[in-house]
Amino acid sequence: MRFLGHMAVAATLFSILFSRDAFAQDDAKEPRLSFTFKALAFARVPGLDEVFHGEDEEKAGLRLPTRNFSPAAKYEGTNPVTFFNRKTNDEGELEYFPVAAVTVKKEWKNALLIFFPTSRQVATTTGRRFQVLAVDGELASFRGGGRHFVNVSGKDVAATIGEQKLLIQSGGSVTFAPRIIADVIERVPVQIHFRQDDQWRLLSSTRWSLDARQRTLIFIFEDPRRKRLALRGVSERLP
Repeated sequence: MRFLGHMAVAATLFSILFSRDAFAQDDAKEPRLSFTFKALAFARVPGLDEVFHGEDEEKAGLRLPTRNFSPAAKYEGTNPVTFFNRKTNDEGELEYFPVAAVTVKKEWKNALLIFFPTSRQVATTTGRRFQVLAVDGELASFRGGGRHFVNVSGKDVAATIGEQKLLIQSGGSVTFAPRIIADVIERVPVQIHFRQDDQWRLLSSTRWSLDARQRTLIFIFEDPRRKRLALRGVSERLP
C-alpha cells in the first residue's frame, strides 16, 4: 500500500443565513462562472427531489439522487451559484425562491456538489434547505481500490486502514491509494477516530473491500440534523 500525500481539494460549505441581500446578484461585482458539475444529496428533503438553477426566467432543473452522482450538468452564471425551488402562485405563474447556494472557485472546470439537508429549525427560520459542499472534480481522480477523504468537519480525524495510518485534518483531504492486484479483492480492518477535547474517540470500526475496479470518495462532516460527526462514502465503478 502506498499513501499519496495531501491533494489540494478545496471545499466550501454555505452557512450564512438566507436573506434577499444574500441572494442578490450584481453582475458588476460577481464573477461569471462556466463549469460542468455532478450533484448528490446525502438525504431526501420532501418536495425537493429536484432543484433549479440559472439566471434565465425559466431555470434548468437538477434531480438530486441520493445514492450516486447525477448526470453531468452545465452552469454558466454568477458566483455564488444559487439553487431554487419553485411553486405556482395565485395567478398560475411559476415563482422561484432560493433554497441553497455555494461558492465555486472560478478556475474549476468540473465540480462535485454535495447537498446536505439542513435541520428543521434552520429550514424554518431561514428558508435554507441545504448546505452545499463543492469539491474540485479534477482532483477527485485516483487509483482503483483507493479512498479519498474530504474532511469538512471542525474536527481532526485519524484513519487506520490495515497497517496504514492517515491523519485527515479539519478542512483537509487525504488519498489512500493502495497497490492491489487486479481481480483480487482484499479485505482489511478499518478504524476511524476523531479528536475531541484532546482525546481520540472512535467514530467507526469496520472492514473494507479493496477492489481495483472501484474507488470511493469519503466525506467527513457534521450532520446538521443529528448534530454529530458522520461519514458518507460515494463509490464509482471504473471501466
